[in-house]
Amino acid sequence: MQSVRLYTQSAHSIGIMASQADLVRRAQRGERGAFDQLVRSYRATVWRIALRFTAIPEEALDLVQDVFVAAYEHLATLVDAERFADWLATIARNKALSWQRRRHKQPALLSLDDAATKAEVAKSSLESAREQERRQAIRQEIAGAVAALAEEQQRVVHLHYLLGYDYRETAALLEVSEPAVRGRLQRAREALRKELYRMAKEPTEGVILESAELEALRTAASFAWPSSERETINSICFGEGGKLVATDTYRLFCHVSDTLARISPVVVHADLGRRLRDQHEHARRGELRVTDDEVVLRLDDGTVLSAPTITAQYPNWQRVVPDSWAIRAVARVGDWLEALALLSREREAVCLAESDTRSRVVVVLSPQGGTIALRQGVEPFEDRRVAWESSASFAALFRAGNQQLVLAANADYIDQAIRALHLADDAEVEFAANSPLKGFRLSSPGNGRTFVIIMPMQLPGTASENKGTAAP
Repeated sequence: MQSVRLYTQSAHSIGIMASQADLVRRAQRGERGAFDQLVRSYRATVWRIALRFTAIPEEALDLVQDVFVAAYEHLATLVDAERFADWLATIARNKALSWQRRRHKQPALLSLDDAATKAEVAKSSLESAREQERRQAIRQEIAGAVAALAEEQQRVVHLHYLLGYDYRETAALLEVSEPAVRGRLQRAREALRKELYRMAKEPTEGVILESAELEALRTAASFAWPSSERETINSICFGEGGKLVATDTYRLFCHVSDTLARISPVVVHADLGRRLRDQHEHARRGELRVTDDEVVLRLDDGTVLSAPTITAQYPNWQRVVPDSWAIRAVARVGDWLEALALLSREREAVCLAESDTRSRVVVVLSPQGGTIALRQGVEPFEDRRVAWESSASFAALFRAGNQQLVLAANADYIDQAIRALHLADDAEVEFAANSPLKGFRLSSPGNGRTFVIIMPMQLPGTASENKGTAAP
């Protein structure tokens, strides 16, 4: 049944193309009504192309008008009526590029009466010229990569990404189904990624990482999961905007650096950070380069560390980082670490059985009392007839939220998260949370550029405790 449906769609697409080609021929013979029908059919497509070059609707509307005027004036030059859509999209793109060039050349509305203003205009013009050169170099590189694709991949990339046709329109033009278009685009994207890596020559200079970036790389390796069968979980992601990310799906480390923003987005095996952490803990400077299939770190002492890149897509970690937090509390790093150490000693002192050693603590955030309390204990069960509980609390300043919040968390994860921020004992750390079953964040107050997100565990005694949502 599926093959029949796809065949019907293809036949319908051919019918659309045939009717449009007939309209083009009639318009070429001077039938104004036929051209009006073409305008109605393709106005939305030209509008989308225009909006890719200007986000202002009024300017996009002017571009659309210019495109159809030019198409009407040059319609007689179109030899193949069935190629009208491609021909029109090319006119639209050329018109948009011409508009964009005119806009870049248009001077800013500044007074040129004083020398300082003239210097500012000259500086802006130079920066604009450099930006134009950079964009042109990128366009040439991408064009070269597209040219290396297979013919059917070139066609689908050209129609969908360069000319702005949606999936349905691209499918009609290629006389294939929409799923086929999506499949070709996916294969084309993968081929483009590999081709761009191949074309990118190794830079004469890599990116110099100072001690802060190297320390972040060491820390990120500790948040990757070496025993996972998913290679992306046993990796470190250099993301857009200078983000260095690692996660084992229960906790996530993120460090943002302007230096890292100069590194192309890439996912690398976590062994790069582990070897740096375990064998070169005193290294404070190195040069990082991304090659075709690996990331290479050359330390100042001449040591070279490398790890393979990973082509699989990294987890969408942004989903666990809310834009706002219901409760935010700030306390001293030393108070957190001392309270966690106290609970750890208490747990060891009672000689818990192996099944009791989950280092879960209950975190009680009390805005009214201005305190954070940590509690741990064991309920009576089977041959254990006596319950025990220990607790520790310390002062906190609540910057958001006025209702008490209680959640359960892995004590070791909290300890590791605080230490991952590399703050002194007398510094402050912010604990931000929303609800017991959503991730909470630990960060330095006022500095969201380095933070750790931890997924809470189920509260003790809840019915859903054994449903697999708790961290190990």
